[in-house]
Amino acid sequence: MRHFDSGGPATIFDMLTHTIATSPDAMKSSDVAEILACIEAFEMFSGLDGVALRALATHLILRDYAEGDVIFREGQRGDWMGFLVSGEIRIQKEAGGRDSRVVSIESRARSIGEMALIDNEPRSATCIALRPSRLLILSKTHFERMATERPAVALSVILPVARLLSRRLRMTSGRLVEFLEE
Repeated sequence: MRHFDSGGPATIFDMLTHTIATSPDAMKSSDVAEILACIEAFEMFSGLDGVALRALATHLILRDYAEGDVIFREGQRGDWMGFLVSGEIRIQKEAGGRDSRVVSIESRARSIGEMALIDNEPRSATCIALRPSRLLILSKTHFERMATERPAVALSVILPVARLLSRRLRMTSGRLVEFLEE
């Protein structure tokens, strides 16, 4: 099982993607074209025009995970979010020192790690690839750069993320009430 997001590059692939992630101007047009093709699966980006999509694509990198890879662990520092292009990911939380509890299983066109763009808190859950998975990665650094260079594009990313987090909070609040009533 390989481990990622542990504070530094774990493999040559991670070092290469880190280099690309820190310098979007160095991306090849073939990389941008591949990322653009992946972005099309995400409804949250459907309102962007071609220029805005291309601007977004220059701030994303593709990262592949094998079955069983730990994408990130609960408690680790998080500085990126991911958009699931393909595959399946299990999100789990530690249950008070006991076994982990599955929070959800996410598949194509879903996102993970969104809170990392908003706060500087440690990861709130562990994500594990259940089968080979491909993610588009948006780092906090790139999001902040995009917010400065292309605020409308950054807003088109963060508003759906905020709506998603709000929906999840409402759902969690509903579950808490049900739990308390038992």
